[in-house]
Amino acid sequence: MRWKLQENCETDMAILAMGYLGQHVNRPVTPGSHAVNLVLQILETR
Repeated sequence: MRWKLQENCETDMAILAMGYLGQHVNRPVTPGSHAVNLVLQILETR
Protein backbone atom coordinates (compact mmCIF):
# COMPACT_ATOMS: atom_id res chain seq x y z
CA MET A 1 0.00 0.00 0.00
CA ARG A 2 2.74 2.41 0.92
CA TRP A 3 4.71 1.51 -2.21
CA LYS A 4 1.59 1.98 -4.34
CA LEU A 5 1.02 5.44 -2.87
CA GLN A 6 4.63 6.40 -3.53
CA GLU A 7 4.42 5.21 -7.13
CA ASN A 8 1.27 7.25 -7.70
CA CYS A 9 2.96 10.32 -6.24
CA GLU A 10 5.95 9.91 -8.56
CA THR A 11 3.63 9.43 -11.51
CA ASP A 12 1.74 12.62 -10.62
CA MET A 13 5.04 14.51 -10.42
CA ALA A 14 6.06 13.22 -13.84
CA ILE A 15 2.69 14.21 -15.31
CA LEU A 16 2.99 17.69 -13.81
CA ALA A 17 6.52 18.05 -15.19
CA MET A 18 5.41 16.94 -18.65
CA GLY A 19 2.47 19.35 -18.48
CA TYR A 20 4.92 22.12 -17.59
CA LEU A 21 7.00 21.23 -20.65
CA GLY A 22 3.90 21.26 -22.83
CA GLN A 23 2.95 24.76 -21.65
CA HIS A 24 6.45 26.12 -22.27
CA VAL A 25 7.15 24.35 -25.57
CA ASN A 26 7.26 27.67 -27.43
CA ARG A 27 9.95 29.04 -25.12
CA PRO A 28 13.67 28.27 -25.28
CA VAL A 29 14.67 24.78 -24.18
CA THR A 30 16.56 25.98 -21.09
CA PRO A 31 13.59 26.63 -18.75
CA GLY A 32 12.12 23.21 -19.51
CA SER A 33 15.40 21.35 -19.02
CA HIS A 34 14.90 21.45 -15.24
CA ALA A 35 11.59 19.63 -15.62
CA VAL A 36 13.26 17.08 -17.90
CA ASN A 37 15.93 16.47 -15.28
CA LEU A 38 13.22 15.98 -12.65
CA VAL A 39 11.46 13.38 -14.78
CA LEU A 40 14.70 11.54 -15.49
CA GLN A 41 15.61 11.59 -11.80
CA ILE A 42 12.17 10.25 -10.84
CA LEU A 43 12.42 7.43 -13.37
CA GLU A 44 15.94 6.51 -12.23
CA THR A 45 14.89 6.21 -8.57
CA ARG A 46 12.28 3.54 -9.36
